[in-house]
Amino acid sequence: MLLTIGAAPNDIVTSNGYTIQNCGIFASHVQKALSNLHNVLQPAIWDTHYGVASAPYQAFFKSSFYETFVGHALSSISIGSAVRLDDTEELVTPNLVCALKPGIVMVYEAGQVFDIYDLCKTNPTWVVLYYPGTSTIFICPYFFLMPTVPAAGNCPVVNETTNQFEGDLNAFWKSQVYMLLHEIVHFYLGATVEMSANEIVDWNYAYSLPARDATLNAFNYVLYVACIDKECTNYPQADRPQSPQGRRLGSVLDLLNTSSTGIQGSQGSGVSPFHTDAMNTTLSQQNSTFRR
Repeated sequence: MLLTIGAAPNDIVTSNGYTIQNCGIFASHVQKALSNLHNVLQPAIWDTHYGVASAPYQAFFKSSFYETFVGHALSSISIGSAVRLDDTEELVTPNLVCALKPGIVMVYEAGQVFDIYDLCKTNPTWVVLYYPGTSTIFICPYFFLMPTVPAAGNCPVVNETTNQFEGDLNAFWKSQVYMLLHEIVHFYLGATVEMSANEIVDWNYAYSLPARDATLNAFNYVLYVACIDKECTNYPQADRPQSPQGRRLGSVLDLLNTSSTGIQGSQGSGVSPFHTDAMNTTLSQQNSTFRR
């Protein structure tokens, strides 16, 4: 992947280990989002020490065997720790690049050219995009219209008959903090593990994942952090199976990594390697051309 930024090449600021590029007057907004994320992560990092004695940890990670892995990942995210993406010796940190005008932030890959701003404009509810295998996370204009911090409440309830979560998932995680967290988790999971599980964007599917798959699923981290941040108290009973009746199909983002308010899937011809975040988590899989 070749990334070019055609204007203001020196428009670079930092926040802990993070680099923020091409954001202009909005750079301070991204710095504030990272500061908010750092604050939101601290209770979750501490909570990992309890392992399955913690109700949210039990719900989304299942086994205390992985508590160190989960805690290390969240700690790395909180400060933007440097990691190796592959077997090379080079250490890299996340690079957040704003795509706020056309023709400025361009990606060249396998004979295809992607104008990130055009991707954002074509999919106006896309918020953040991650390019797997790199350190680059793109920020779309819509990011700056999102709530800067998560709204209180909107915690799920548990249906006692089906032992399943119920609630408005979009309202639960709609914020700059959780959207950014989702894509940054993808960077650190890709940099720290060799395998990846399909992305599950649904409370109950995330809950149903076995422990190892849960630790490789970015959305489990978002749900875990958000439930602690919002002080949610209702979780399915671990010793009871969930009823498959009435369970809605969660969005499987095995190929696309986006944080957006409306994943629609179709994006012209060709295959895009991006992962994006979408607020409306219904993915039209048969039309999806974006690949993770």
